[in-house]
Amino acid sequence: SATSPSAKAVEFTVRLVKAGRSLGVNIQTQPGAVRVDTVTAGGLVSEWNQRNPQQEVQAGDDIVGVNGMRGTGHSLLEAMKASNELNLLIRRIPLLPAAPVQRVAADSDSDDLEQLIAQAGSSESEADSASSGAPPAH
Repeated sequence: SATSPSAKAVEFTVRLVKAGRSLGVNIQTQPGAVRVDTVTAGGLVSEWNQRNPQQEVQAGDDIVGVNGMRGTGHSLLEAMKASNELNLLIRRIPLLPAAPVQRVAADSDSDDLEQLIAQAGSSESEADSASSGAPPAH
């Protein structure tokens, strides 16, 4: 196919048994996934990562399946809460191809912002000088 192999999504399964313990992830629901924001030390996911360095759960990964079920982010989250044994299908889209584009976008945004600030500053000073210049003119 035309897509470069490095840009293809990688999927793998993470098996966890909660047994009353915290997964140790900060997450947010997406339309068809649960996005992992951060992995906190001492949780089940962090322990999994130490045991399975080849299948490490990382910030930015999406949980797209729970115990064989796919669905909305909300339904996946409910399934994660309800089940003691979890088979989480993780999807990762490698970031390497997109990184330069993101950097360029960030730079241009900051330039635009600085220009806006500069313009705002100059238009204010013009207004000040015009108003302060008004009384002597008559």
